[in-house]
Amino acid sequence: FSLSLSQLVGILWLAGAAVMVLWAGLAHLRFLRYLRRWSSPAADSGAVRIFNQLGDSLGLDRRPRLLVCQGLKVPMLAGLLRPVLLLPQEELSEDSLRYSLLHELTHFRRRDIWLKTLALWVNALHWFNPLAWYMVRLVERDTELACDEAALNALPPEEHAAYGQTILSAVSRLKKEKP
Repeated sequence: FSLSLSQLVGILWLAGAAVMVLWAGLAHLRFLRYLRRWSSPAADSGAVRIFNQLGDSLGLDRRPRLLVCQGLKVPMLAGLLRPVLLLPQEELSEDSLRYSLLHELTHFRRRDIWLKTLALWVNALHWFNPLAWYMVRLVERDTELACDEAALNALPPEEHAAYGQTILSAVSRLKKEKP
């Protein structure tokens, strides 16, 4: 039994792609298990009111479910087929909540989760290429910047600084979490 060089390279490529897909799939299943255990529907009427107002102002016919999740530092959008908008358990000021919800609903409206998923699949297929890894980082960065630009366009100019401060505060909370 012998393998040609092209067969060996093909097997190596397939194994690398399989590992990438398996790794992402297991991480996703672990995250879903965490959400099932620690999240619950948002009960804060103020948060639900702001969520609905922003959804109306963005023209969203369909909206993600609004959940509160223990252990989160900042709000986030998750889920490809059944998206949810997750809020941290800690209280946010009304302005911070409004700007954070605007940011996440803008991601939802732009379908950024689909773009990031596509980038991850391309990365799985091109796992051997450092440019593919770099592309994923650029996609993540560019979706955030484009989302911020769209959110700022939806706000009056006098609220731009407060929106920016909310985003910087969220980044600061995330940085404190990482070792």
